[in-house]
Amino acid sequence: MVGPAMEERRKGRLSRQGLTLLVVASLSLVACGSPTPAAADASVLTSDAAETYSSADVQAALAQCALPHGPAVLPHTYLDKRALMVGAWIDCLSSDKTVYAPGLAFAPDGTWRRYLSDGNGGLTLGWGAKNQGTYSFPNSDDHPTADNPYVVVTSVDLDFTPAGFGDGAFTLEMSPNRILATIDYLEQTIEVWLVRLGGA
Repeated sequence: MVGPAMEERRKGRLSRQGLTLLVVASLSLVACGSPTPAAADASVLTSDAAETYSSADVQAALAQCALPHGPAVLPHTYLDKRALMVGAWIDCLSSDKTVYAPGLAFAPDGTWRRYLSDGNGGLTLGWGAKNQGTYSFPNSDDHPTADNPYVVVTSVDLDFTPAGFGDGAFTLEMSPNRILATIDYLEQTIEVWLVRLGGA
């Protein structure tokens, strides 16, 4: 039996089958000459997301994971939510290998790139089908969020496991800046805490 809370949680998010159809339709548009996220210039990532972060930068960011939680933020529109998300984020060392690990940078154009280890404790932005993708909201940027927290994050390789796909709630916090990203997968919910790279 599905209770009211579970039914509310399901509202506003695409089913995996629906998302697959949406992706296939998007790919057919790409074949017709529409711009693709993979063709996006790295410069669109904004000044909030550096190409590399040193070991010291990574440790400073991870120190935020242990700080007390600040107030939750409820953006009025999806444009407001995008503005809060854009930039570099690092996973607070969750035990699950997810699309968010070890870190990623959200661009204002709806694309993202994954940070990879540089071998010295730092991070560098990666390229390739498993390290790039798109993110989207249930409605266009000018729509009110109506307290719908869902964000869909997909890798270019269309890996629909948690390593390449997230389709759950994104709850934002301030002071320090955090995101609680959830992934609903095979009857389980995976929670991932992200904090800002390069600043609180």
